[in-house]
Parts: sequence; C-alpha cells; structure tokens
Amino acid sequence: MDSLANIIKNRGEELLIKLISFFNKKIKGIKIVRNDIYLDIEGINELILLNLMGDGLKKYLSIIVPMVENQYNMILVDEIENDLHHKTIKHLLRSILNLSKNNVIYKYSLQLITMRY
Repeated sequence: MDSLANIIKNRGEELLIKLISFFNKKIKGIKIVRNDIYLDIEGINELILLNLMGDGLKKYLSIIVPMVENQYNMILVDEIENDLHHKTIKHLLRSILNLSKNNVIYKYSLQLITMRY
C-alpha cells in the first residue's frame, strides 16, 4: 500500500490507470481511503472497493505497483502465472517488459515459456 500511496502522492496515477484499464476501460482513478484501496469507475457514483474486483486485477496490481513506483526495481515473483487468465498473463508480461529495460524472466513453466505476448 505504501508504493501505491507514493504513486498517488507523486501524481503517477496516469500510468497505473493506463495499465489497469486492460481490466476495465472505465477505470479512471485509484484512491486510498482509510487503508483500503478503491477504484473510481466511470458511470458509478461511488468508489468501488478493490476487494470487490477480481483476483486477477489484485494480483496484477501487487506486481505492477512497485514497478510503477520505481521502474528500476527488481521484482521476483514465484509462479507468476498461477490464478491468472492467459490474457491477463500476456498483459502482465507486456507490462513488465515495458516498465523495465533490464528484466530477465526465467521460468521453467512450459506454459509461460511458450506464450506469445
């Protein structure tokens, strides 16, 4: 949550919203209210609690938020493809490669190695 708070505080929300719009094109903002994360979705009057969204979005954010905060962090994720839809895995891999110029992904999962993103 600290990484997300730093992104919001430093007005870096735009890149994050662009990345998560893959999940819902109507997401226009992300907020922290009383230690909970909310999404501002176009056409909905109230903020939506992130926990009410799908697990894929939550896992995606847990990996991408630290990278958006500092594009040069090294992030190690075990079994990155677990519990993610194949389209979400592809979007996640594209996002990781776009955010970092020095990433090497090593994985023995045939599914991940053979996936074209």
